[in-house]
Amino acid sequence: MVRSIYHDKERSEALLPASGLKWTLVYPVILTYGPPAEAVEVRSMAQVHKVAGLPKVSRADVASVMLNAAKDDRTIGQTLIVSSNGSVR
Repeated sequence: MVRSIYHDKERSEALLPASGLKWTLVYPVILTYGPPAEAVEVRSMAQVHKVAGLPKVSRADVASVMLNAAKDDRTIGQTLIVSSNGSVR
């Protein structure tokens, strides 16, 4: 079952660029129900070499990143990772 989910995910991501839509993918690390952090790490997946340990990020932080990305044309066509501050290299 998991294999089919990842197959669907890969297929849909491959179709996005030709869709004519303005899109941004947002991938959070382990999600928590904690309060927003003072700072989170948001990077393009193209710039990520390693995610250290098992970082966590609150759903509130991810929601904030998503809202900001929706207003920022520089994120169009990018895949972003959202993680706790200092965990992405």
